[in-house]
Amino acid sequence: MRKLWALVPIIVLWTACSRSPYPGYKSLGGDLYFRLITLGEGDRVMNDSDHVALVIRASAGNAPLGSLYSSELISEAWPLLGTEMSPALKRSHQGDSLSMWLPAAKVPWERLGCTKVPVDTGMVRVDLAVKELKTSMQMHEEAAAYNAWREDRELEEQAELGRYLHTKGIDERTTAFQGIYVVEHLKGAEPLLRTGDLITIGYVAHALNGERFDDTYKGGTPLSFRLGDPGQVIRGLEIGLRKLGQGGKATFIIPSQYAFGADGSAAGIVPPFTTVVYELEVLERAAPELP
Repeated sequence: MRKLWALVPIIVLWTACSRSPYPGYKSLGGDLYFRLITLGEGDRVMNDSDHVALVIRASAGNAPLGSLYSSELISEAWPLLGTEMSPALKRSHQGDSLSMWLPAAKVPWERLGCTKVPVDTGMVRVDLAVKELKTSMQMHEEAAAYNAWREDRELEEQAELGRYLHTKGIDERTTAFQGIYVVEHLKGAEPLLRTGDLITIGYVAHALNGERFDDTYKGGTPLSFRLGDPGQVIRGLEIGLRKLGQGGKATFIIPSQYAFGADGSAAGIVPPFTTVVYELEVLERAAPELP
């Protein structure tokens, strides 16, 4: 019985230290208040050597969550664990969602990826969802596996391209041009296309297996753009078009490094490391205006 009574002052002291002006939140010392919203399935807490993927939502006062700052972050853990948020972060596991109240001036905005630091708005709420928590060893193993896959896929693409050229009877020696292959059907009118020309082309685009992923004729809308402007077309088209004039027709065989690369197309239609074929014609060409 004496032992039980001896625990009472400790319990009272712990309760007093844990009191918080924010219902459901626990004081972690100083001006930091913590609440676990969702318990994940991770079996270990965050430490300095980890890599983390976080979803971040911050707000001031009773404003909607995320109104002050909202983003996603992939980072090493140590820059975050060296901040005022450390006591809360060191309690988190993969899959956890946690919420904190702390002074805006103590939030490590830049380390959370915020380039425009909010003005001091007093106490702010910061919610974090720990999407991934990986050790350095896991990161190393994943990187090694990805590099091995990438090397294998690059070799596969080269083999597929070689078989395609052989099957189609395309002579690499006469068609190779700055990393792509150009099979000219009609040269077109001189002068050849050059940087600054506003051109309109029609084309059918497909993979080596013949599967189409784009067709301007089917949609009835040819593609118009200024040659040389960044982000308009894939690099392989930029290269090949300079061999044609207005009215020119050709087939461009474009390896992935000059097409959609190791990531594939943004919409996911063209897979990574995919050589593509464009059968096209130059419909219109307007030379750049002289200054």
